[in-house]
Amino acid sequence: MLTLLLSFLRLDVLPHVEDPHEAWTAEQAMEQIRGQLRHLTGYVAQHMAEIADQLQGHEDVTVARR
Repeated sequence: MLTLLLSFLRLDVLPHVEDPHEAWTAEQAMEQIRGQLRHLTGYVAQHMAEIADQLQGHEDVTVARR
């Protein structure tokens, strides 16, 4: 969800920001967030792998991510 929000901001909002410095500052902040998001995504993937056996049989209540 955060990735979608960051993409929306970059593609649909930032092009309309009139102050180039403000747009650059926002882009830099979002890049920092993306970096942290990569760590979080890695953690979640590792945790999901660790509990995969416990999740078997519950696929109908698990939301698939792409």
